[in-house]
Amino acid sequence: MFTGSVPPSIGDLLYLEKLGLSDNRLGSGLGFLSPLLNLNYLHTIEMDDNPFNGLLPKGPILGNFSTSLVIFSASNCSIRGRFSMALFSNMSNLITLHMSDNELTSSVPTELKNLKGLQMLFLGGNRLEGSIPEEWFQSMINLGTLDLSQNLLSGSISNYMGNLTGLQKILLAGNAFSSTIPPSIWGLEGLISLNFSHNFLEGYLPKEVSNLKVLETMDLSSNLLSGFLPSTLGDLQMLANLNLSNNSFSGPIPQSFAHSINLNLLDLSSNSLSGEIPKSLADLRYLSFLNLSFNALEGEAPNGGVFANLTMQSLMGNTALCGAIKLGLPTCKTSDPRTSSKTRKSGVSNSDTWDPSLLHQRFVSQLELMRATNNFDEANLLGVRSFGSVYKGQLEDGTITAVKVLKFGSSERASKRFEAECEVMCNVRHRNLVKIISCCSSENIKALVLQYMPNKSLDKWLHSSEEHSLGILERVSIMIDVASALEYLHHGCSRPVVHSDVKPSNILLDEDMVAHLGDFGIAKLLVGDYKSPTPTGMLGTIGYVAPEYGASGEASIKGDSYRLLETFTGRKPTDEMFSNGSSIREWVKEAFPDTILQVIDTNLLRNGDIERARPTDDDIKLRDHKCFSSIMELGLCCSKESPKERMNMKDVVVRLNKIKMELMAPSVESNRIYNHSVSEA
Repeated sequence: MFTGSVPPSIGDLLYLEKLGLSDNRLGSGLGFLSPLLNLNYLHTIEMDDNPFNGLLPKGPILGNFSTSLVIFSASNCSIRGRFSMALFSNMSNLITLHMSDNELTSSVPTELKNLKGLQMLFLGGNRLEGSIPEEWFQSMINLGTLDLSQNLLSGSISNYMGNLTGLQKILLAGNAFSSTIPPSIWGLEGLISLNFSHNFLEGYLPKEVSNLKVLETMDLSSNLLSGFLPSTLGDLQMLANLNLSNNSFSGPIPQSFAHSINLNLLDLSSNSLSGEIPKSLADLRYLSFLNLSFNALEGEAPNGGVFANLTMQSLMGNTALCGAIKLGLPTCKTSDPRTSSKTRKSGVSNSDTWDPSLLHQRFVSQLELMRATNNFDEANLLGVRSFGSVYKGQLEDGTITAVKVLKFGSSERASKRFEAECEVMCNVRHRNLVKIISCCSSENIKALVLQYMPNKSLDKWLHSSEEHSLGILERVSIMIDVASALEYLHHGCSRPVVHSDVKPSNILLDEDMVAHLGDFGIAKLLVGDYKSPTPTGMLGTIGYVAPEYGASGEASIKGDSYRLLETFTGRKPTDEMFSNGSSIREWVKEAFPDTILQVIDTNLLRNGDIERARPTDDDIKLRDHKCFSSIMELGLCCSKESPKERMNMKDVVVRLNKIKMELMAPSVESNRIYNHSVSEA
């Protein structure tokens, strides 16, 4: 519990070999390091977990430490400043460099390659940028642990990483890497821990994963990975923790998991896995955590083993599961396999009328809906749309819902909207889509029972004086949610889905201000070349319809490039100022990039609302201008006249996450290059 500064007289201990200061409350900067430079026997400095709150010295001061130094560990010390090789230029015998969880900036220095004896490098939890230098993989041949997690790194992961054959731990989670996983990774036979989670990695998991015979932990969650899970995963008999959640994996869960005898944690949630749950999972004696929620699994849930202690949260979102009564699953029913399996696999009825039995575990009667909404009392009315009304309701089990009721005697067009929405809901499930809970379909009423969104729509927050103004970080986070939902619809479904009516009133916010895309009344399931004629009269909302819809009547995924510009300008595309034939895009383009602040929502400028620490007024102005320019450039790229020139949603998600990372950084010391090109936009 020592406090205060480290006395400089510690440098008088000429025969000092190890200095351990970790886990105290020491502060007052890093001045004590200079007196240590002449201690020729000093081989270890451990000063972790102290609030030193110091600025890294400029120049090669630390680099003058004796070559006898083999361990320098200063994690979680509130150290700020630019990280450069000059700091460590003379530490040729350094084995461990640990500076995680500080506030280090700059790109990752290529010159670290000169630390050829380095075995463990920990730089996670900083604000390092750029890519990992390929030169590292040519010279740092003794490296066993590489931790660059929770930084601002981007680009591809080099295939040369496989040259470091001694690697045992690779931790790159929480960055913005956007490549495929390099094939050479699967040749690192000594790998024990692999964590690439929370990036934007694409591609599939190859059968060569079985080469990692001693792998104990693999976390690839929250990426853009797809394809079938290889059966060779079962060959990893040392594997204890496997997390592949929040990707787009499809196909069955491999039966080979029966051989994963040491498996303790298995998380496959939020994918598109299908088929039955292997009963062999119940036989894995060490398996204590299992999450299979939000997939397309079907059939009877196994009993025993880990399933004996599961909660509904582990299986929810698999509407065709049955058997586990205590988890709220319905009783399994026998059916004619010649018809039921075919229908279940397709997920869409072949008849002209939508079949609600494909969608839900249970149905809600008209009587229950009337009770839930107090006989559709006006006090529970949430909104009125052209198709009917939406009411707030409480089901018999206490669930608060939004009940979307088709107007009685509605036109054939309205009925088709209802059936289209139900059809799409059969095929999609994602954390940023409004969840459908149940339905009611009879001669007297057609209703969808939906997840209730207490924070209303984005439209209300942007254009209603009743709501507090959203900050820029909140708006960027909402746009990431929407883009993630669209990315899933366009690229993560077996049949791509075009929403066709993306606008702020269809973006709903839950209690945590997480955005959910709703209203699939005119959405289209695409086939073939991903184009299909849009029915007359179902093009979307005036002002939000993509130009090509009116020209050709064809829907495509490029038409869903949502109106990001409205979110940050506060102007609707139907605003009176655009009545003279101009558009919101032209207005923003004229201001981009030099006078971009003139088109930004005045609520953002009035509040000075960049939600993070501000070193100086000049820093604020520079940082705000860069962030706003990046956002508007992206909005212009998403709304180009030609659909072929618009960005796809995968790239939009990457760009938005990079902008969010920049917003969350507490200073502008980074040297990120912003290429603002009007012609490109």
